[in-house]
Amino acid sequence: MTTFDRPSRRSVLLAWLVLAAFALPAAARPMQFSLQGPAVDCASCTWILAEGEIDSGTPDRFQEFLARTPDAPRLVRLNSLGGFIAFAMRLGQMMREGGFDTTVGRAKLRNPDGSITTQLSDCYSACTIAFLGGIRRSVTSGVFGIHRPMIRRWRATDPAFDREQTETSLEIWNVYIGIYALRMGASADFASRTFADPAMRRLSHDDLARLKIVTGPVSKPAAAKPGPG
Repeated sequence: MTTFDRPSRRSVLLAWLVLAAFALPAAARPMQFSLQGPAVDCASCTWILAEGEIDSGTPDRFQEFLARTPDAPRLVRLNSLGGFIAFAMRLGQMMREGGFDTTVGRAKLRNPDGSITTQLSDCYSACTIAFLGGIRRSVTSGVFGIHRPMIRRWRATDPAFDREQTETSLEIWNVYIGIYALRMGASADFASRTFADPAMRRLSHDDLARLKIVTGPVSKPAAAKPGPG
């Protein structure tokens, strides 16, 4: 059984002085939300595509999208290289509160002119945290990749953390993610697996099921491809 030591108030404040983030390409675009569909094999099937970096504005953009799309489908397909943990957790909470399901996997869309487009869907790093917000969660293809986050200062004027402070901050985030995972119905071991190694690792279909990351169909993920970080 996984247990968590209660962090000291000073440690909690230390963790929140900076944001834990996952490595991203410099050109990563902020996450945007769009209505997609219909699917090739289902004329009535539509979904929300959440694509791009999870940044500080992501929760607000999701809320704004829902406000102008009152009948939005309750399925969110994620395609993201990652972003900031705190905002990924908030996005996940919003999806849970709104009754959304989440999925990762390619989809074939039928365009108005009759042509077919294959939509990519991979979920790396902080995206995997947001993914847990789905009530029903499936990974049918694509890549579901995790790695230990890095610490990024919130402001340029913040003093640089020394090694001990950085490790303390990461430990606090480990605890928070473990608790969050449990609340979302996943295993707290998801956090320990994520923080075990800074190298990008793709979770296998067995891992996804064992850690209760998915609640529905699990297909063998696509062959690994180079990830961020």
